[in-house]
Amino acid sequence: MDNLSLIRTQLFSNVTKSLGINYSHKDFDFIDFNVQSVLPHKFSEYCPALASADMDGNGLDDIVIGGTSLNPAQIFLQQENGSFVQKDLYNKNFGLTVTKMKAYYCLM
Repeated sequence: MDNLSLIRTQLFSNVTKSLGINYSHKDFDFIDFNVQSVLPHKFSEYCPALASADMDGNGLDDIVIGGTSLNPAQIFLQQENGSFVQKDLYNKNFGLTVTKMKAYYCLM
């Protein structure tokens, strides 16, 4: 195998949109040191958190992406065909739903 054939071999391909994962983190620049000057580093730059577990009991790994005060946390429920259904983890109007309640307590 020569070097040219190694360059043309693609190990990964982007399948996020085709699987129903449509997520873009939105954040604002917040300078933590203006509020607490003795912090060792900016804690506001550590988001979003990411977790993977079977949240709905179907035996497939689901994805939870943490949110901010402006953008709610998202849960991506994996389906049998490998695609994902995206939902807000917490709905301000209705609170936690049954599926979301299980995810909420698993994260605590």
